[in-house]
Amino acid sequence: MSENYCCEDKVQPRRYIQYNDLSFQGTENVKNQSESLSFRLSKTARLFSDGSYVANSNRQLLVDSNSISLQLRLRTNNWSADNITVHRDFIMRELMVGGKLWAIDTGYQLIWCNAYCTSIQSAKDWVATDDGYLVFNVEFDNPDGVWHKAKESHVYLEEWDLCDFTHMKADCLRQNSFCNNEDLICLNNCACCESSCKDVAGLLNYCEAQADAVFCRDFFEECDSKYRIVYNCKLSLDTCNLKDTYPIHKCAYCVNDVMVGEFFSDTVKDSGMWSVAIEGIFKNPVIEINGVTIKLKGEYNGVVTVDYKGNVRTAKSWECLTYNYKEVSLDDVNFCGAKATVHYGMNHFSVAGATSESVCLFLDVERLTV
Repeated sequence: MSENYCCEDKVQPRRYIQYNDLSFQGTENVKNQSESLSFRLSKTARLFSDGSYVANSNRQLLVDSNSISLQLRLRTNNWSADNITVHRDFIMRELMVGGKLWAIDTGYQLIWCNAYCTSIQSAKDWVATDDGYLVFNVEFDNPDGVWHKAKESHVYLEEWDLCDFTHMKADCLRQNSFCNNEDLICLNNCACCESSCKDVAGLLNYCEAQADAVFCRDFFEECDSKYRIVYNCKLSLDTCNLKDTYPIHKCAYCVNDVMVGEFFSDTVKDSGMWSVAIEGIFKNPVIEINGVTIKLKGEYNGVVTVDYKGNVRTAKSWECLTYNYKEVSLDDVNFCGAKATVHYGMNHFSVAGATSESVCLFLDVERLTV
């Protein structure tokens, strides 16, 4: 990636910008935001001394709950009176469905969590302010307790003028409500706003966009942003090689059975969600991540992928792995010991059983924060 120009003022608190397709990216759109985080802690008072004993078997504390409270102020100055009902229906529909809540963390780091809206202020209390905003309060629950650092290869951005719910979406939905459902011409009028962006036409690749000073100003500035986030891993597979979705890769030549290496991860919370791939020729390969091993029986020539769920696939090449892979039987897979986790800082790995001269390891990790 070229030089990142998004660096003028990165020291700012977490800013919430989107829930499902409901975008509220400017600081004027979100007020009175608060977030609470509690950790799971079991304490037992010491019998004959001060203090308590803490029963914690993990290196890190486990997150118990995470809740977010926001006051949303949605701009209404471009709403037509005819579309008020459609606007409200769209807002309520987006809030009533669980989905991704997006935020920009300190340092211009794009993050998301799986969330549910647990409370919406009663509709009769909604206030249309004199300065053109509709104001209401919502509360979200993050049941996983953790936030994910967005994978740049999966993030795309769509300009608001291509699919803005306050304009195009409301207009076409209202028009469609008067249509005969068998009238394909009428239905096609809403193709843009009803689709989930079936291709990358008109979308910006987030990784490349960060090097653009104009984009950084439009996306990160404190006034209203004009971009909607589209998070789609299938799009990334359609536009690049599968192995490019593994951000960590290490290769070695003249390997004598075992390749050993290390990699850095910026995950704040220890992460057990990973996918690893090895490329080369192997006999009974053994993959080790931070002291935890995965043993595979058999001979393999090409690419083998393993993830934390126990899915193992193999194919002759990366191209074949996308469309013509073979599932490895669980009888030939053995996860030894505890679950492999990746932590902040340097992590270690090894690949044994290589019979080819060159070997490559690819790793993708869900980087977590709180």
